[in-house]
Amino acid sequence: MILPAAHGEQDSPRSSRIGSFDVAWICAPSPARRGGEDAAFVAAPSDQSLVGFAIDGMGGMARGEEAARRAARALSHALAGPPGGGPPHAGTLTGRAVRAIRQAHAEVLEHCPGGGATIAGAVLEDGRLRTLHAGDAEVVVLSKDGTCKHRTPAHSPVGRAIQRGSLSEDQALIHPERHLVSNGLGVASMSVHLGPRLKVDDEDTVVIATDGLTDNAREDEIIECLRMGPLLRGTSHLVDLCQERMQRSLVSRSRSPRLGKADDLTLLVVRRAES
Repeated sequence: MILPAAHGEQDSPRSSRIGSFDVAWICAPSPARRGGEDAAFVAAPSDQSLVGFAIDGMGGMARGEEAARRAARALSHALAGPPGGGPPHAGTLTGRAVRAIRQAHAEVLEHCPGGGATIAGAVLEDGRLRTLHAGDAEVVVLSKDGTCKHRTPAHSPVGRAIQRGSLSEDQALIHPERHLVSNGLGVASMSVHLGPRLKVDDEDTVVIATDGLTDNAREDEIIECLRMGPLLRGTSHLVDLCQERMQRSLVSRSRSPRLGKADDLTLLVVRRAES
């Protein structure tokens, strides 16, 4: 489990080798308030597999923080042990991850009435990847040559407008309703969106993030920071970009829409480790 740094501690990315993957991460609270309502979870059930989630508590109140942390604990409990019984596919890592999200949803419904959290995750196993998400937290899969191989669609009015082509990315980044979401843990109609099964090459990079990233950085900027070079260095450049825009949004007196929104920022950046 990864939780926001305590107030006053340095909010900078860290990295580690987890199984056969290099992982860089940060879970930083918004510069606009104390504490944070994000959380994350990452584990390597085997040397060749990894599962990671970014979770964003909704509501701007203590209930959002509680929902995110309860969800992270539920994921940890569900994915820490060996596969158990259940329906077909329940023993696969993807099947276990889907069940874990549903258990986290049930936990939020029971213990955080009125609260909720968006969630995005990725399962990497045997050179393949599946994405799972509910809400506007996202997974972005990048190739070394600068191609976005896959990006999960945000479950929100703005996200649907981007999919239809009626909003550009720049328009979406400054849209006044970009904070609205239509899916997530604790939402009565919650559904898990399971992405396609993708081949992941050794130099591909998988980004799992809350909207603190996608509200402050364009897709081409994410690619430019992360597509090649040391993982921690690229992650640090991306975090610096987002945090600079967050700070600028707090002090700007312009009445015109501007790129940047102060928010919690959670990132898991994953790449297969070099031999």
